[in-house]
Amino acid sequence: MKVDVETFKQAMGRLATGVSVITTKSNDKQNFGLTASSVTSLTAEPPMLLVCVHKDTGTRDAITESGYFTVHVLGEDQEDLAIRFAKPNPDKFAGLHIKEGEFGTPLLTDYFVRVECKVEQEAVGGTHSVFMGEMLKIDIQEKEPLLYFKGEFGEFVSTK
Repeated sequence: MKVDVETFKQAMGRLATGVSVITTKSNDKQNFGLTASSVTSLTAEPPMLLVCVHKDTGTRDAITESGYFTVHVLGEDQEDLAIRFAKPNPDKFAGLHIKEGEFGTPLLTDYFVRVECKVEQEAVGGTHSVFMGEMLKIDIQEKEPLLYFKGEFGEFVSTK
């Protein structure tokens, strides 16, 4: 029995996830970025993570081209940034404070956790590229995470 797309989306929407903005820069120096919830750790030795990016995006092409990307895990006060990078806007970086990272990717200056990565491997799964990235640099700020659950943004509440 085959799972239909709507049931898949309903089931996956029930997995509470963090919200991240993935950024990169193409070889012709154009910034690219998108919002992603498919980000997870892969291994601690060496430190690696993986991100899933739709194959039909400029961001995917730029990551493949440059070999680097940055994951910005968003804080609870950054829903507007998640929405901005989720839309097909020609200049998602307009008006934002960004700087160029050590490895050439555009860095947002406000984040919960920021991880600069080098692509170690790219695999294809259905409509998406799965990038396995070696973590080259990690920065952490003291704030709470932005979460996504059943199509809505929210914040973490401890049960303790």
